[in-house]
Amino acid sequence: MSNHVWVTEIDYVLNQHYAENITLDELAARVHGSKSHLRHVYKAQTGITPQQKLVTIRLSHAEHQLTNSSHSVAQIGRAVGIPNTAYFIKLFKKHYGVSPLQYRLAN
Repeated sequence: MSNHVWVTEIDYVLNQHYAENITLDELAARVHGSKSHLRHVYKAQTGITPQQKLVTIRLSHAEHQLTNSSHSVAQIGRAVGIPNTAYFIKLFKKHYGVSPLQYRLAN
C-alpha cells in the first residue's frame, strides 16, 4: 500500500472515530502499522501529526455544533471527544482566535 493510500485510510479512521478517546497506539492498530512509522509517514505526507489532525477534526465538528445546536460548550466538548471543558475552550480559542461562546455569539 502506498503512503498516500495509507494516509487516506488514517484520515478515514480519524473522521469516523473522532469522538472516541483514540490513542496513537489504537490508531496504529486499526490501520495495521506501528505508531512511530504511522506518525512519521503521516507527518511527511501531510505536514502535521495524526494528533493535530484529530484536534482539527474535533474542532471542526465543534464549530458546526456551536452554530447549529443549543448544546452547552461542555456538552459540545464531550460530544467531539474533548471532555475537559477548560482544555476544549483553550484548544478552540487557539484554533479560531475566540472562545466557543464568543464564536457562537458572533455566528
